[in-house]
Amino acid sequence: MVDTATSWFDALITDTSAWSGAAFICLMLLLFGLKGRTVLGLLDKKAADLIGKIRAAEEAKIAAQTDLTAIVAQHQAIFSQASAIRLHAQEEADRLMATAQHRITELARHREEQMYQRITLVEAEAIASLRNMVTTQALAICRHYLQHQLGGTEQNSLMTQAVADLTKVSESSKPDNWLSAA
Repeated sequence: MVDTATSWFDALITDTSAWSGAAFICLMLLLFGLKGRTVLGLLDKKAADLIGKIRAAEEAKIAAQTDLTAIVAQHQAIFSQASAIRLHAQEEADRLMATAQHRITELARHREEQMYQRITLVEAEAIASLRNMVTTQALAICRHYLQHQLGGTEQNSLMTQAVADLTKVSESSKPDNWLSAA
């Protein structure tokens, strides 16, 4: 057996085609090995790029979530402010409504007072006017009666005194602002 192994080895050393095949295999292994390292380097570089992009995407996702949280907080603050503004507007509207109702009530009360004052004034003027008419009529009746019942001088002096007395009574019963009634 040793002979076969040595003869095979001797045949291999002397055979140039075996050496050519071995050289070709070594060349291929060398080329494949270098090229494999280049491919592996490219793959490592691509993997590193992808890992960097994944990390950047994760950071962008975290930043987006942070921004979203901030936007949600802003929206909640805006909603709270809007609710507060609406509540304040409702309270202000209620206050204005109550103020307006109070003013209307006061205005109505004031107008009613003015109406009663005006009615009182008109009544006083009507009574004074009626009194003046009655006085005028009474004077006319008295004059007529006195003209037919009394003689000349007695009649004139009595009429003059009666007219003066009635004028005093009439003037004292007039209201202070009897000419200003409108």
